[in-house]
Amino acid sequence: MRGEPSSARDQLADELRAADWRPVYLLAGADDYSRQRGRHELVDALLPPEFHETSLTDLDGSATTAGRIVDELESMGFNFDGAPRQVVLVRNMPYLDRGRADEAAPLIARLEAGLPTGMHLVMETAATAPRDRRLVKAVARAGLVLEFREPANDGEAEAFVRGLASEFDVRLDRDATSEIVARCGRNTYRLRNELRKLADWAGPGGRLGRAEVEAMTALTVELAMFNLVDAVSTRNVRRALTELAALLAQGNAPLMIMGMLTRQYRLMLQARWLLDAGLADRRLMTMRNYDLRSALEGPQGLRAVWRERGAGILPLGHRQCIVDQQPYPIQKALQAANSFDAPTLEASLERLLQTDIALKSKHLSPEHEIELLIVDLCTRPTAGAYLDLIELLTD
Repeated sequence: MRGEPSSARDQLADELRAADWRPVYLLAGADDYSRQRGRHELVDALLPPEFHETSLTDLDGSATTAGRIVDELESMGFNFDGAPRQVVLVRNMPYLDRGRADEAAPLIARLEAGLPTGMHLVMETAATAPRDRRLVKAVARAGLVLEFREPANDGEAEAFVRGLASEFDVRLDRDATSEIVARCGRNTYRLRNELRKLADWAGPGGRLGRAEVEAMTALTVELAMFNLVDAVSTRNVRRALTELAALLAQGNAPLMIMGMLTRQYRLMLQARWLLDAGLADRRLMTMRNYDLRSALEGPQGLRAVWRERGAGILPLGHRQCIVDQQPYPIQKALQAANSFDAPTLEASLERLLQTDIALKSKHLSPEHEIELLIVDLCTRPTAGAYLDLIELLTD
């Protein structure tokens, strides 16, 4: 992929082209997206996916020992399916941490002695790979060390974005590229996710300018809210509280989160009505963004139908009316509403109202109030408000 901020990407590309496989590889560094992508590419090149079930040993380094890794390297097994080689993959390899370096001694000894013919070891870690560590030296002598670093400056981040744009078949104006980096920073996962969203919106061969980036990346907090609602809709309390904690950690005030959550539930209730009335085909939930936009727009599009059929029922003309939302929020509202019936959504809105009042009048901290709300929405969504609203108003 062009635009990779680390030279490790170029080294790996050369390795994949040459296909002269070394016995051992170490993929390290803080650039999670590029490192993990590199791991997938390398493992699939060493061993085509059809052989993974029989000839790939996938270990979580945080839950295994160096001795176990050595045992796997020395256990060749039977090559009854014609696999070209056997691969041991160690994800989350921990032995570059200072406190655990000594644990790598059996693995270092095995690398120095050489691996059996036809056996290959791929290790991956988010840690850096100091060249003075014994394990790093052993890998470098026997194979290849690749360190994937996040972009060191905005120029490298913009080069990464341009490379992704080419891969996603979308054209970026220069000011759009710089605006993406300005809004998203240099984290390659976030850059990739934002550009993927923009590319889906633009469609193949589409062009994006600064205005489009400003409009779409402004949804970042809203997207986090979608993640929270997704977790609630699947009754996943742990994930929902994690998503809530992330929103709070980003500096979003509980009252603002409450407002966004209430807005989302109102959209979900409207989406539920569209589904129940037969006005929203469930295929809308899985459409690509540009296909969804095509279905919505025009004189015969769904927006026009919804306005006509929803008169007197939907809050037409209001900023919280589903008819006037962008395609992506409409799709997310439909997806979430598909997990609830209308009475459950109405009860959840009643519980949201209770929390809104409590945030302004009760004794618990705002964070505690909204955590209790999320637990209730996950575990007892049909209960509604369980405290006397008059008491809340007069407390």
